[in-house]
Amino acid sequence: MPQKLIRLTCESNDGIFNGKFDEDIHIKQDSEIAFQSLTMERQSSSFNVNSSNDLITFRSRRGAGDQTCRITNKTYEKEDRAELMTDITQKMNSVCDFVTNSAQMNVQWRAKTNELNDLVEIDCRPSPFFPIAAYNPLVALSVFNTFSDREASTEAGVAGAEVPRMGSGGMTRLTQTAAGNLNECYMWVKRPFIKSTGSWRISLAAMTVGTANRPAFTLGLVDEAGKNKLDTATIQLTDLVYAIQVDENSADPAQGGYSYITAKGSAATTPTVPFVKIQNVGLGTQGTNDTLEITIVNNTLQGFIHQVSGKTSLVPSLPLVPGANLYPVIFLHLASTTGPVVTNTIDRIQCSLDPYHEVLDAEWIAYLKDNPQLENKRNDLPTVVDYDQEFQSRTYEPNITLGSLAFAEYLGYTNEVLVKDNFLAPPPESIGGELVNQPAVPLIDPFTDDPYRLLMGYIARARNVFKTAIDSESYLIDTQTFMLDSYDSYGFSLDERNANSGGSRRNLLTTIPVTETAIVNSVNSRITYEPNTLDYIAIKNRSDIITRQIRMRLLNARYDPVITAGMAAITLLIKEPEE
Repeated sequence: MPQKLIRLTCESNDGIFNGKFDEDIHIKQDSEIAFQSLTMERQSSSFNVNSSNDLITFRSRRGAGDQTCRITNKTYEKEDRAELMTDITQKMNSVCDFVTNSAQMNVQWRAKTNELNDLVEIDCRPSPFFPIAAYNPLVALSVFNTFSDREASTEAGVAGAEVPRMGSGGMTRLTQTAAGNLNECYMWVKRPFIKSTGSWRISLAAMTVGTANRPAFTLGLVDEAGKNKLDTATIQLTDLVYAIQVDENSADPAQGGYSYITAKGSAATTPTVPFVKIQNVGLGTQGTNDTLEITIVNNTLQGFIHQVSGKTSLVPSLPLVPGANLYPVIFLHLASTTGPVVTNTIDRIQCSLDPYHEVLDAEWIAYLKDNPQLENKRNDLPTVVDYDQEFQSRTYEPNITLGSLAFAEYLGYTNEVLVKDNFLAPPPESIGGELVNQPAVPLIDPFTDDPYRLLMGYIARARNVFKTAIDSESYLIDTQTFMLDSYDSYGFSLDERNANSGGSRRNLLTTIPVTETAIVNSVNSRITYEPNTLDYIAIKNRSDIITRQIRMRLLNARYDPVITAGMAAITLLIKEPEE
C-alpha cells in the first residue's frame, strides 16, 4: 500500500504548521494518517528577574496612592513557581503602611496560581477592623469574635485563672492574685494578624488610682510557638514578639506609665523614655482615653500610645519573617471589684486579621457573616486612624503594573499594565489581565440593626496559562485540514470540566509527552519526539481529496497554542487504502 511522507515546518513561533505546496496532493478516500516525528525548540520555562524588570507598581483604594516594591532578583525555574508567587505576595505586603497613609489600612495582597485553571491571580482583599470583644446595647449582651478564646487558663487549671468578662463598661477580670501572672487571665485570637498593614488596638476604659504600681494590662503578639503556649496556658513574657504594657494608675508622677517589648526573649519590659504616664482613663472621657496599638507597617511591628497630648511612637521591631503568622493577645493582670469600688477595664478592642487565612473564599465569607458587629464606641483622639468600615470597603481603585512586558507574558498576562483605574472616566480597564471585582457581602450590624456592605477587593487575573504551573505537560497535534476519528474527554469550559463532561470528537492526530533537553549557552530547550510505533487514524473523507495545503496546530493539553523558537518540524505519513 503506497504511503506519502509529508514534512511541515513552522517559523512563525505560534505553533501553526501551514504547509503550502506547488503541486496537488492526492489523498484517496478511506486513507489513514500517522504522526512520525516532531523536532522543535521553545523558550525555557525559566525567567530571570533582575533590576530591569523587578518593579511592581500597585494601588488598592482611592487615596492609597501608588505603592512600589521590587521582587527578589534570581532566575526562577519551573520548580520555583510557588516561591515566585510567595515572593510577589510578601514584597507587595511589606511596603504597606497605614500610619502614613490611612487609606492603605487593612488591605492585604496575594499572588497565586489558580489550581483550577493554572492562571496567575494578583489580588487584594480588605480585612474588617474586627471588634474582638464588645457589648451590644440593643440586647445588653456581650459579643465576642468567633475566633477569640478566653478560657485557655481555666481549662488548663492554672492557679488564679479567670475568664475575662465583658460588660457595658468594658472588659475586666473580677479577681486578681498577688502574682498577676500572664497566664492567669487573657483573651487571644486564633486567627493570624494581618500581614500587610493594620492594627491590634485597645483603649483604657476606666482605671482607679492604685498604690502598688503593678502591671494592669499587656497588649501583645506571639508567633506560632507562642500560639501553642497560649493554647496550653503556659505563656510567659519571653514568648511575646512585641508588647505594650500599662501599669496600674497612680497619683505618683513617676508611676502609672507604659513600657514595651520589641523582640521575643525579653524577660522584662522596657519603660518608655521619656516616661509616658497614663493621662485619660475616666468614664466621662472615654472618647479621648489613652489608646494603645501595635501596628504592622513596612514589614515591622511598631507600638503607639495615643493620648490627648499627642502620639508616642515606640521602638519598632526588627523586620519580620515574611509571611509568618502572628497572633493577637491581651492579658489582664488587675481586677475590677465592687467593695471597695475598683475599676480596671479596657474597651474598643479591635484587630486587623489575615483575610487569606482560609483556603476557600467561602470560608472567609462565612467568617464575615459570623462576625458582622462594628465597634459602636467612637475614638476621638486625633492621632488615631479611624477605620470607617463601609467607606473603606467600597472605594477601590485597581492599578497594577509589572516591571516589563516579558515578565508579564511569563506570568500569562498580555501587557505589563494588568489593570488600570480611570478616575476621570470610569470604569477601570482590564488591559494585560482580566479585572474581576469581587461581589460585596451584605451584612447587618447587630449593635444598630443597620445594613452595610463589605467588598471583597479585586483580582487581576492572567489571560493565558502560567506555563510553569502545568506539572504533567503534554502536547497535542491538531489537524485543521482533515476530519479524524479521534476523541477527547477534556471540556473546553470550567463548568464542563467540573461536571466531568464536555468530551467530543476532535481532529487530534497524536499526543506528545514533553521531555525537554537544555541547549548549552541558550535560553531555549529542545524537544524531539518519535513514537515507537506508527498509529494510523482514519481520515473521514467521503471521497478523494485534492489539496495543495495541509495545516496543523501544536497545542498544549488545555488547547492553548505552544510558542516555539526558531524552526519547528513535523513529519506525517499518509497511507492509502488497500485496493
